[in-house]
Amino acid sequence: MEAYGETPESLRDLSVGLNKVGDVRRAAGELASATAAYEESLALDRRLVEAYGETPQSLRDLSISLERVGDVRRSAGELALATAAHEESLALRRRLVDAYGETPESLRDLSVSLEKVGDVRRAAGELASARAAYEESLALGRRLVDAYGETPQSLRDLSVGLDNVGDVRRAAGELASARAAYEESLALGRRLVDAYGETPQSLRDLSVGLDNVGDVRRAAGELASARAAYEESLALGRRLVDAYGETPGSLRDLSVSLNKVGDVRRAAGELGSARAAYEESLALDRRLVDAYGETPQSLRDLSISLGRVGAMREETGELSFADAAYGEAMVLTRAVVEAYDEPPSHAIRELFDIIRKREDLAEQAGDRAVLAALDEERRELEKRFGVPA
Repeated sequence: MEAYGETPESLRDLSVGLNKVGDVRRAAGELASATAAYEESLALDRRLVEAYGETPQSLRDLSISLERVGDVRRSAGELALATAAHEESLALRRRLVDAYGETPESLRDLSVSLEKVGDVRRAAGELASARAAYEESLALGRRLVDAYGETPQSLRDLSVGLDNVGDVRRAAGELASARAAYEESLALGRRLVDAYGETPQSLRDLSVGLDNVGDVRRAAGELASARAAYEESLALGRRLVDAYGETPGSLRDLSVSLNKVGDVRRAAGELGSARAAYEESLALDRRLVDAYGETPQSLRDLSISLGRVGAMREETGELSFADAAYGEAMVLTRAVVEAYDEPPSHAIRELFDIIRKREDLAEQAGDRAVLAALDEERRELEKRFGVPA
């Protein structure tokens, strides 16, 4: 480009290349350099629109770059910036459909943007508006399958949409309708593997579907069938790591599955195997932080695993070890809260929960100094955030 000058085509090619570079950097856990690539791509797309006018292609390119910036900002805990990017991308995609008509591509783009907006609204605790976005996205997914036939992509999109809707229904306490969504998604996941073969993506999707179904079965008290789902998901997670190598995503998925398996083993009174699962999950979370750096998500994952290990140690009477795990978890959760200008409600709630657990242990030990320190911290949090529901 330097040798031949700038043209719309050369600038667009550079923008596309930067997004691809950002993708591989993000997959490797290099969020800072991925953000730099995505932001440069976005700046080029804005220049193209401003210099050469709006076209369906230039507006779509701009929406794609905004989506990527939103994704990486959200991974970095920058929720306000992520929301702004995703909302702008969604507005562009609505404009494209309104101005140029419905096509399979434009409807799918709109569906994806609605999912992303649902994600950031949900992270901000705006469950009603998140649900509206997810439900609209799901309706578009069903329309695409009905109007244009089944493809691996359209069936996967439908499965993802069902999972998202299941999540918000479950958060609203609508377990029956959440379960219906999850079970339909899981059935689609199995169909995709059976019909089109195993790929890293299809196996991961199946693993996620099994975890979701396991969650609602467990909530319904169906521990045996929940355990079957979790154990199958864990086996898939191990297969993915063994067959395709370690990535930040595959290691995180494995850690999540281990915690879920640990939960059902613990509920069944199998404390030894539950502890083994929790300890393996914790080791993976430590590796992820050490290898790929601290992000709000990785710190939260590590805190959750420490909480489970702490609860296990408390249950077996190892109170000093339990308090050490809770103490480390409290430090990490506080860091997660402080990473956000407006911390997610779940992070605030988790910090209060850990303080309460430590207060219980300090009460048992009669440690008035620790109790006083914890009480002071809890009161300070209540001043800042109120008492969580």
